[in-house]
Amino acid sequence: MYVADVCAGLFIDNNNTLYCSQWTNNVIVKGSLDKDANASMIAAGNGTAGSASNLLSSPIGIFVDINFNLYVADAGNNRIQLFQFGQLNAITVAGDGASINFALDYPTGVVLDADNYLFIVDQNNNRIIRWGPNGVRCLFGCSHQSGLGSDELRLPWGLAFDSYGNVFVTDWRNGRIQKFSFINKSCAPSINQPKLCASASWDTYGVTVVDNSTIGSSDFDIFIDNNNTVYVTDQNTNSILVLSERNGSSIAKIFNNISFPNSIFVTIDGDIYVNHGYSNGQVDKWSFNMKNSITVLLVDEPCSRLFLDINNTVYCSQKNYHLINKCSIDDYGNTSVIAAGNGTAGSASNLLSSPIGIFVDINFNLYVADAGNNRIQLFQFGQLNAITVAGDGASINFALDYPTTPARSNLGTN
Repeated sequence: MYVADVCAGLFIDNNNTLYCSQWTNNVIVKGSLDKDANASMIAAGNGTAGSASNLLSSPIGIFVDINFNLYVADAGNNRIQLFQFGQLNAITVAGDGASINFALDYPTGVVLDADNYLFIVDQNNNRIIRWGPNGVRCLFGCSHQSGLGSDELRLPWGLAFDSYGNVFVTDWRNGRIQKFSFINKSCAPSINQPKLCASASWDTYGVTVVDNSTIGSSDFDIFIDNNNTVYVTDQNTNSILVLSERNGSSIAKIFNNISFPNSIFVTIDGDIYVNHGYSNGQVDKWSFNMKNSITVLLVDEPCSRLFLDINNTVYCSQKNYHLINKCSIDDYGNTSVIAAGNGTAGSASNLLSSPIGIFVDINFNLYVADAGNNRIQLFQFGQLNAITVAGDGASINFALDYPTTPARSNLGTN
């Protein structure tokens, strides 16, 4: 593809289309790499500098997502523009004119991750920020001044990720490339929510990792942490078994103050939450490397499943009471409130019947395996009426029969 101006940024999308941001011409052009090398067309802007929704001013960084939506670091307008597929008028998603009041100063790079967070090179502020559903956060160069220190930048230009999540930044005026290493344990929202592609598949033949010679016949719940360690509640021995995922060998066994364990959840820091089922109606927390527990929630019905969200709220599904309770573990007040259902079995959108498995995503939406109604219910944040996303009543006609566990990938694939 021949272009009339230097490309400040390049991007190739999933359809093998090449995008070029023409900084001085105030336009983004694109052309197919599979066709005539000389053919290009305008993707955004019209060649005139301006701040209207169809115009750009000194565009630099560009990013195209899997739905062919185009994100542009519109540097001269101090904003990030989103041109949805097929549209020439943009939505301002960050910077001047965005719904969140957070100023950018000559942004030069933009990357969108799988969780819809924008990573932005805020050049004249000498920093990298993350902009997304839960607000804005400065990641690197957050001292508000330029410098040569390992935590400082000087007029950064672009950024990129490697496959491990490490961030590489072209630190332009310092004449260097800085690598910021990804810390696995900083990623709490990734608990039991893997990043999967749409075509992911698994072997249909299972391999037995643990059998009843290790866990008996009353293993009730299972959890696998970020280190691939397996936790199983064993009601035969009133204990929590900690096993190696690789070969099922025992790593540890927790006995202290455990009676008839029903459900379990393990945080990224290694804290273990266990419900004692029919024994004493409470949820206890064992901190990492501690021998004794503390009670964080009192319930009058066993928790079929537990889940802890990123705000330290613990959720308990009470199958026989047809509801989901939740409680903050930070105040230790043991006060719970209803998150879903009202205690009466039913199939209306605000009711549940024998709910078991639960999952809460990073936006605090609650998914419930509503077993008695043969469906998966989605209670969006703050709502007591659910949307049926799978099973009886869902838009896709696929029958479920007493579903007990929902899980969700980071790409939204259930």
